[in-house]
This record gives sequence, C-alpha cells and structure tokens, in this order.
Amino acid sequence: MKKVNIKIICSLVVFVAFLCLLPSVGLALDCNATVMEGWPPVPGPPFPSIQAAINSLGNNALYRTINVTGTCNENIGINVDKNGITLDGGGTATINCFVDPISQPNQSCATLGTIRIFGKQATIKRFTITGGTDGIQVVQGGTATIRENNISGSGRSGIVLSGGSYGVIVNNDIHDIGLTSIFPVKSGIIVGDNSTAYIGYTGPNDTVPSPNFIYNNPYGIMVNNSSEGRIIGNKIHNNTIDGINVLRVSIGIIAGNDIYSNGQNGIFVSQNSGVNLAMNTGNADLDVPNYSTLPNGDKGLKCSIGGYADGILGTLAGAGRRDATDFTRDCINNLIP
Repeated sequence: MKKVNIKIICSLVVFVAFLCLLPSVGLALDCNATVMEGWPPVPGPPFPSIQAAINSLGNNALYRTINVTGTCNENIGINVDKNGITLDGGGTATINCFVDPISQPNQSCATLGTIRIFGKQATIKRFTITGGTDGIQVVQGGTATIRENNISGSGRSGIVLSGGSYGVIVNNDIHDIGLTSIFPVKSGIIVGDNSTAYIGYTGPNDTVPSPNFIYNNPYGIMVNNSSEGRIIGNKIHNNTIDGINVLRVSIGIIAGNDIYSNGQNGIFVSQNSGVNLAMNTGNADLDVPNYSTLPNGDKGLKCSIGGYADGILGTLAGAGRRDATDFTRDCINNLIP
C-alpha cells in the first residue's frame, strides 16, 4: 500500500475550503470592468471590480463608458468629480451588494446602496442588481438615467432619488423589495426630498413610453417631501399596499399606467399633494388615461388631508365599480366625468 502524503491532503483541503469561502468574502472571479478609451472607443485593460475601473479614471473624469461582464460582489460609488459615467452590464452582468470589512469598516449593505450616484449624467443600464439598502441611490443633487435593469432584494427601495436629485427611469423590472427588512417605508421607487423623476418616459420629446414593471413590493412608487414624479405608461401591480403614493406637498403627473391588483389603492394622494391624471394636453403620452387590468384591493384612487386630483380617471378600479374613488371632505375632486 502506498503511503499517503498528509501534507498534500491538508493543502488540498485548505484550497477547497478557500474556494468555498470565495462568495462569502465578496470575491467574484469572473467580474471584469473595462474602460472604453479614445475615439472611436476601444477597450482598455480589464479591472477586477467596477469600483477599481471608476477609480482609475482619476479626478474630474467626463463621459466615459465602463463595460462590465460577470458577477461583481461590491458596492459602488460614482462621486461628484465623475460626470457622464456610463456603467453597461450588457444584459448579462450582475452586481450583488457586498461590503469589504477591511476597506469599509463599520459599514454594511444594510446601510449602503449597491450603487450610489453623487455625480451628474450617470447612466446605469442592463444589469441585474441585488441587495443593499437601495439598489440604486441618486443623492445630493446627482442626476442619472437608469434603464433596462432587473432590481430586487434591497431593503428599502429598488431606486431612490433624494436631496434635490433628478432621474430618468425606464424599462426596468423592480420587484421583491423590502420583503424581510425592518424599514418602515419600503417601495420599488422612492422620489423624495425635493427630487424629480421621469418614470416610464424620458421627457416631453418622447413619443412612446418605455414602461417599468414594478411589482411584489410594499409600495410601487412613492413621491414625497416636495418632489415631483412624472409616471407614464408603466405596469404597477401586485404591490401589497398602494401602487402609487403621493405625499407631503408633492405632485404626481400620472397617465397611461396599468395599475392593478395592488393590496390597497391604485393611487393614494394626501398631505397637501396633488395628482394630475390624463388631461387633454395635446401630448400623446400625457393624455392616455390610467387603467386597471384587474381591480385594486380598496380604491382605484383615494384622496385625503388637503390633497387634490384632476384630469380623467380612466378605468382605475377598486374592490367594486362603485368604489373606484374616495375623497375626504378636505380633498379637492376636479376629475373630469
């Protein structure tokens, strides 16, 4: 019988154990982030993480594209000195929130967004994004276009805009947010703190909506704290509370959405806020009434505490035909019959 080399066996055991631990320590062997250089752009050398590729750009970087492949376990910051940065996952790349305990002590994915945008004119497109407090944060005056992503599993929101930020949000799937977290308010999209979002279309020159699919969250979309949401042509369904929630001196311009099977109301407006529904403005996108493929659990539209609603109700449906709307006495009903 041949003698067994104990040293070799021990080395193999340690190596196998190391491979098994790789996902838990946030290493992603197949993450490649490539900065496109020059004009016409050609790929530079690949980096092992998206953040490393961003950092390689140095200060005051402008209008650069980073192509990403594979699975990247990290959290990413695009700072104020980097504007016009595009991250492109090509429809296959995944970003899972991970915080390195050595380089980011006292931080965790429970308190950090998977992607944090402070710069201007960022674009995040064609990724699968999971985890974090929020999947994507646009904060402190940042601006971003967020398109063609699949976002799930974050604790508070799939996408949040706050602190006077601006975003265009189109063609995303945003689902299964906040299912196990302890945050008191959890929503597919949150537009807050004096921010503005175009959700489902890119702006006044857009002739065809680019719908987001927003489902299986506590709230679908929340617009609050002196913010504005232009919500056009989306599918907002099977959220456990409201499809769209407009609160605290905010405005929702809401048209052409299919808002259905939400646990409570299709649209809820309150606290001195208003919603403008389809209103015959001459803009084809803004003039399409909202509708409900299936009824919502309570009302199609509910208004309270100094709110208002005007425009065409469409076929927003609640639990019964006679329960499509509910206006309290201090809420203004300017709906067009």
